[in-house]
Amino acid sequence: MSNKLRSMKKKDKAPWKLTRQMSKTHTDVLQNIEFALMINCREVDGIDDRAALAALEAALHNRQPNDPIVEGLVGSLNHARRLRDEIPDDIWRDCLRVVIGSVHRHSSLKPGDVGYLSFVAEFIK
Repeated sequence: MSNKLRSMKKKDKAPWKLTRQMSKTHTDVLQNIEFALMINCREVDGIDDRAALAALEAALHNRQPNDPIVEGLVGSLNHARRLRDEIPDDIWRDCLRVVIGSVHRHSSLKPGDVGYLSFVAEFIK
């Protein structure tokens, strides 16, 4: 793993305290973010955990992705954000960080791995 990827992984991983806090107080926002990812997974073939992670990071850092699959995921995340405009930006970003941490916990992030997406699919029907 490159040093840049390793440092990005550490930087964006949600600490347990934040995860616990957001899970208690903003479960609905976490579910909105996860649903935005899952709706694309059900409609578009080829989405894996790496694409989901790239989309979450792009949304968190307000970056435009180059990959069309990631771009579609970011579009869904942005749509979810607009629907939840009453949520302060810092809360939304913290929830993105928590979901990023979940991706890291449930995925090897190898190409084609869908461990995180399969985990979330169990909760979103």
